[in-house]
Amino acid sequence: MILPCRLFAKSLGFFLGFTLLALYPMRGVAEWTEWLADIETAYIFQDNINQAMFNSATENEQLWNSTFTLGRVYQLNTSTRLLTDVTLNARIHQQFHQLNQLKTAANFAIQHKFGIGAYQPWIQGSVSTGYIFSKSIIREGQTVAAGIDIGKALHERFEAIINYRFDYRNSTHLSHINSTKLTLAKIEPDTSSRVFDMQEHSVGIQLNSLVTQQLLLALAYHFRTGDIVSSNSPGLVPQINTIVDAIAFDDALPGWAYRSNGETHRYSADLNYAFMKGHAAFNLGYEYSESHVSSFSYRNNLFRININYRF
Repeated sequence: MILPCRLFAKSLGFFLGFTLLALYPMRGVAEWTEWLADIETAYIFQDNINQAMFNSATENEQLWNSTFTLGRVYQLNTSTRLLTDVTLNARIHQQFHQLNQLKTAANFAIQHKFGIGAYQPWIQGSVSTGYIFSKSIIREGQTVAAGIDIGKALHERFEAIINYRFDYRNSTHLSHINSTKLTLAKIEPDTSSRVFDMQEHSVGIQLNSLVTQQLLLALAYHFRTGDIVSSNSPGLVPQINTIVDAIAFDDALPGWAYRSNGETHRYSADLNYAFMKGHAAFNLGYEYSESHVSSFSYRNNLFRININYRF
């Protein structure tokens, strides 16, 4: 728990330093402005939720994902504002019930716009910390994240955003595998069992196009490097023994869960339709991801339908 706390403290220090810099010089009176209250429900389908490398071992899943956010905006000056909120997220799986989880998080962000007008660029820095309560004991633990986004309107109907994000996850509970079974699988018997002690870096670009006043098309690409967790049957594990950094019994998906270091390419497309005078939105989304660890590959297709309401 010490490392993620230190990471969060460093991120928060950077965030507060950025805030103080934005406060000087002050232009206008700083004050709390609007409240933020959002609720979102999504139906999601994935065809490889266990990140298996072989088609015969993939598991598909349907799940419901709901998020409630409550926060407030503090206007520091005419160009800079501070956003603080807390979120509560629940994931309910239809087949693999042990993957059900509840996540709480506190999020802090500061956004600054470089001038007045729709075409001025903006930058946002953010930090967050949260905790995952999961029916799968090896998946329960703390999360810490920090990121930065830079955006600019290129046209009255077109905006580009680039971003960077660092994520750290720390597992609270552990599960082991008998050393004899590891030896039979040609895996070192003293290999770590901390499968969900993970960290990753990602960079991406998103292009938003306002098709009509109510319809938004968003296209995005993200490149991620860091830890990848996959679950496979014990019979398949010996084929990947050279890339295993941590391994444990998976208490939610069939087989053993193992962690490796690799790269992921993620492509997504979303079509968002706003209604009820902008208070509500309906979203259709598709995401394709492909991960590479040494000579092995993991592919996943994800489809989602979201409904969002802002009070």
